[in-house]
Amino acid sequence: MSVFSREILEYHVLSPRTYEDNPAGCIGGTQEPGPGLRGDNQIVVYDKEYGQPSTGTNCWGAELPVDRFGRILAVIGGDSAIPEGGMVISGVGEPIVRRLLEIEPFGKKVTLNREKRQILLECTPESLLSCSQLVIEQLEAELAQCRSGLLDIDYETAEEKLTEAKEALRHLESLPEYAGEAELKAAADQVRKAGAEGHLACQPGLRVEKRAVWYRAVEKNEAEVEETLRYARDAGLTAVYLEAWIEGHSLWPSDIPDIEMWPDLEGFDALGAFIRIGHRLGLEIHAWCETFLIGVIPHSKRGKPGSMERYAPLAKTHADWLLESRLGCRYSNRVFDHMDMYFFNPMEEGARDLVASVYREMVTRYELDGVNFDYVRFPEPNDPQDGKMDDFGFNRNIVEAYQAKFGTDPHEITDSHPQWRQWCHFRAELINTFVYRTADEVRKINPKLNLSVSIFANYDLAMTLKYQETMDWVSKGYIDEVFTMSYYMDERPVISETRDTIRRAGDMAYASTGIAAYVQVSEETILRQLKGIREENAAGSAFFALLEFRKKGFGKLLRSSLYRDDAIASPDRVEQAVPAILEEMLRKIREIYMPFAGGAEEDYAVPRLETALAAARNNRYDEAGSRALLGDTQALLTALDGLTINGNACNHLRSDLDRTAYLLRVHLNRLASRGGR
Repeated sequence: MSVFSREILEYHVLSPRTYEDNPAGCIGGTQEPGPGLRGDNQIVVYDKEYGQPSTGTNCWGAELPVDRFGRILAVIGGDSAIPEGGMVISGVGEPIVRRLLEIEPFGKKVTLNREKRQILLECTPESLLSCSQLVIEQLEAELAQCRSGLLDIDYETAEEKLTEAKEALRHLESLPEYAGEAELKAAADQVRKAGAEGHLACQPGLRVEKRAVWYRAVEKNEAEVEETLRYARDAGLTAVYLEAWIEGHSLWPSDIPDIEMWPDLEGFDALGAFIRIGHRLGLEIHAWCETFLIGVIPHSKRGKPGSMERYAPLAKTHADWLLESRLGCRYSNRVFDHMDMYFFNPMEEGARDLVASVYREMVTRYELDGVNFDYVRFPEPNDPQDGKMDDFGFNRNIVEAYQAKFGTDPHEITDSHPQWRQWCHFRAELINTFVYRTADEVRKINPKLNLSVSIFANYDLAMTLKYQETMDWVSKGYIDEVFTMSYYMDERPVISETRDTIRRAGDMAYASTGIAAYVQVSEETILRQLKGIREENAAGSAFFALLEFRKKGFGKLLRSSLYRDDAIASPDRVEQAVPAILEEMLRKIREIYMPFAGGAEEDYAVPRLETALAAARNNRYDEAGSRALLGDTQALLTALDGLTINGNACNHLRSDLDRTAYLLRVHLNRLASRGGR
């Protein structure tokens, strides 16, 4: 048998089940099994001997499920199902994950050498043919599922690519035995390429959603800004969250004393240029602001002349306003990130006034679409010293205020103390009151602003680790949209945090999900994350950040799949979003549900939908108009119960109407919160 190429991976353990099988897979030197009994920087292979249906691993690695024929089925995150008769190759640790993601899954056969603990990946004529057959099987199954599920995909392209793949497979099968490596690989690659394009065409569309990205500007002139924003628009994005208050610097020439402009821009007013050009291109521009974080010094620059002036000027000019830790440290020493982070004391009136004035100036001077609060919290505790925790908030004014109110010196309070949660809440209240104040001030200047917040989505831990009470601000109507920072290498925690945030926010704010473009993930994982966010009915998603999004080619990936159609509207702009959802419902009835599931327009309540669409187009979206439209939507939902149409079609219609009702309820609460203050 000809072998065109061979790769060998060393694996550490096969199907570990006990401490003795893999001590490195246990937690912290104990005998308690970690997720999947997979240790740091290990490659573990799971097969039927593992005795579980899936690997049970966490979300910080990469996995390659392999079928019984030795074909790699996908490249995904964690907890993969173990194929019957097959295996899963699983790894964690940066170099190992990178190595697994570099493997080209197509055209190889995987076998194990148990004696040498080796994974052999060979490309042969037989493996090229077998993998090409798998492409056809997978695309046929996926397209059939889309059809039976009445999903809104690009059926024409998917069918076309399936036909192309089958024709390419027939050509591959017709090649003579003496065909050379180049000819065989070229023929097989035609199958792979058509199958991949068909798979992307099978990704469902959604045209009412926020497609956002965070971005730190590097542009020094308008031509560079135009090029960046054209890329964002052409990638299908709808909103850029531009870092405007950066580590104690402004992105614009500020008139506020002591506020210096971000030096990398060499005096160029990037904020003004991004807003002006972005709006011309149809993009929303939001100001992303690092509220109380006012300086970051890389460890490589620590203690060097000029470092404070360059990286943390406010920490030098207002050193008496810096937040202090239990052990007297005046910065958050992020050892893992190799940086020192300086925060203002949120109880210091001078610091609060200065930061609030930055927000006011920015909103007064520029026609922003919104303001995104980041670092509205305390820093995480430093690593313990001599067994003592080193959390923040031990400035004299904070300590004395707490002691005067509750009679206990906070230095005596640790996480085992009965007043621990009270002490955490006391610090969180300093953040809460600043959010109330700033939200009120900027809304008085521009009532239409979308006020959003980027947050750590483990809400219970956030309260006792960073003293952040996001849902306090949401429940009181100060925040319009919550972005979780769900930066994982798998879709499961992303979906879980999305679901939890939607539940907690209820009808008081839109919930969107931030995902990481910077972590090592496969393209398939990105698609799974975005589809999971959509299925939870989130308002949208945001990538962190544009530089990595662009470098990894996610624009091309999404433009040919989930973002193939331009988004019509952002959910928070209900006057555009509600009519767009109803228009899309009518389109899908006529283009998908009726052709695939049968029935006439009357069976799908098309006349009532058209009446609702006309009302939505003419609505003022004030309180009375929005309540009336919400009533119409609820009536349509009730009417669905009497329809005798395909169950999947009915579920899709119900989902779209539920989304419409959700957007209207949040809109009504936003109107109320603005009118109440």
